[in-house]
Amino acid sequence: MKAFWSIFVKEIITFLRNWGLVIVLLYSFTIDVYIAGQGFEVKPRNVSIGYVDYSQGVISKKILNHLHSPEFKPQLSLNLRKS
Repeated sequence: MKAFWSIFVKEIITFLRNWGLVIVLLYSFTIDVYIAGQGFEVKPRNVSIGYVDYSQGVISKKILNHLHSPEFKPQLSLNLRKS
């Protein structure tokens, strides 16, 4: 048991000497959790999208109908037809 505690104390001292690792750990488990708990939303808002629809089929229209506000901005369509 003495060997365990000596290795444990050595690792804690090594950890505390590495300031970068201590800062990352404090940020990850305190500041980041606090920000997320305060209602910071991770949902996308006003994402710009564009599409090129070669087939103009039913399935592509169904997919495009699901891309609406507030998550997405109005769609930009590029009509590229082969001549």
